[in-house]
Amino acid sequence: MDPDKKPYFVIGAWSGGDVDIWHVEEAPIDPTARSLLHDEHSNAADDAFGSVNIVYATSKKAAADQARQEARAVNEQIARDLAHLRAPRLTENPHSAIPAARTRPPARATSRRTAPSSRKDQPWP
Repeated sequence: MDPDKKPYFVIGAWSGGDVDIWHVEEAPIDPTARSLLHDEHSNAADDAFGSVNIVYATSKKAAADQARQEARAVNEQIARDLAHLRAPRLTENPHSAIPAARTRPPARATSRRTAPSSRKDQPWP
C-alpha cells in the first residue's frame, strides 16, 4: 500500500454504478478504533438505507472519487456476469438439433435379479 494513502470512511447510498456520497472523513489508523467507529457509522447509515465503505486515498476528494470509480467497476462486473448467465447455451436451446449433454449415461435395464450380498466386509450397506 502507498504510504501516502490513509483510510477514509465514505458514507452514502450505492445505487448501481452511482454513489450518492453523504459524508467522507478520515478513519483512525488503529484497526480497533477504526472498527468501532465503522460500526457506529454503519448503524447510523443503515437507518437511512446507506452504507459505509473504507477507502484508502490521499485526500477526502480522492477517497470520494475512488469510491465512485469502485462503484462503477463493480456495477460493470455485475452486468458482465449477468449477461454471461443470460447468454443462450446450445444445451439449453429447446430448438437445437443437438440434445443436451447428460451428466451420466442412462442406467441399463436388466431383467436379471441378483441375490443380496452376504459379504460382511463391504463398506456400504
